[in-house]
Amino acid sequence: MHLTTNIREATLVLRRGGVIVYPTDTAYGLGAKFGNKYVARRIYKIKGRPGGKPLPVIVGSLVLARKFFRFSARELLLAKRYWPGPFSLLLQRKNVKGQMSKVKCFVVVRVPDSKIARKLSTAIGEPIFSTSANLSGKGECYSPREVSKQFTEKKYLPDLIFDGGRLRKRKPSTIVKISGDKIEILRQGPIRIKN
Repeated sequence: MHLTTNIREATLVLRRGGVIVYPTDTAYGLGAKFGNKYVARRIYKIKGRPGGKPLPVIVGSLVLARKFFRFSARELLLAKRYWPGPFSLLLQRKNVKGQMSKVKCFVVVRVPDSKIARKLSTAIGEPIFSTSANLSGKGECYSPREVSKQFTEKKYLPDLIFDGGRLRKRKPSTIVKISGDKIEILRQGPIRIKN
């Protein structure tokens, strides 16, 4: 796996449909252009996990997120309050031209508190699939070395690792679903939300 600290190089790999490892505000993640079935399947193979479970995404900004996802008034209020940060919303995807599906579907979305992650999404002008860069059943990785160690001698590998140094260990993001006036916590993370 190739190691880099060059945003432009990582961006080119993403634009070409590649899969990268990159730092987020929680742990290292596996990323690829959102809406591409081929790269989604590659991510599942790299992780050694069966397909089918939707992959979460990160987005460079709320402005960019609103181009791809629908926000209710309450979802928008929460996004403005907690983004960027370890807070994710389950949002309905818009039917954007060139994306893989025209059926109604929902995706876990967040704007991370990581400048590198936000820059990558902003540079390609769309969301990036973002799931932890570890083998299924193994612990999350907080450094490029830990990522390389887990994926040594595996058949399916990411195309590139963006070296953002060693990350501080943090809890995964809080994931929230809004149904009418009700807030449902799908995963409790560092941010606590009350109804």
